[in-house]
Amino acid sequence: MSLPNKDNDPKYKKYLWVFFLAFPFMAKAFIAENNSKVAYILPVTAQLDFNGKAIKLEVARTKVSLSRGLTYRDSLDNDRGMLYQIDTPTIFNGKGMKFPTALVFIQNAKVVDIQRVQPCGEQEQKCLENRTNVAYNEVLEVKQNIPAMLGINVGATLNINYTPQ
Repeated sequence: MSLPNKDNDPKYKKYLWVFFLAFPFMAKAFIAENNSKVAYILPVTAQLDFNGKAIKLEVARTKVSLSRGLTYRDSLDNDRGMLYQIDTPTIFNGKGMKFPTALVFIQNAKVVDIQRVQPCGEQEQKCLENRTNVAYNEVLEVKQNIPAMLGINVGATLNINYTPQ
């Protein structure tokens, strides 16, 4: 049995630690870049109860979840939606969407505006912008036909219950 000779060791071995140090950061960037067009699905943490019907809601609070919303999803069940908690006026559009939605603008539990959002292809340069001039602090996004099916109109009061976390 012979002892390893330092002169025979490959030169890269002494720099191998750099790879192990940098690899997690490189992998994270690669995964984030390649998953940029994947739906961002949040856990259900709230529920809208209206006219005897319940809509389970994902609540978007972070910059990533607010900017992603329902983008890149193939569909949305009739009993599901996303609630955006917003502190500044926001512009919505249908870029990357695969189905039409409705935006229900809410101020202190009262519906102040409802707008329809049409899907806008990923390749299109300019998508129709949806915004309102009315003050709001939350926006509910559901399939386009849901507000009419439930009878949600401007002036309605919505009962949104949050699950304890």
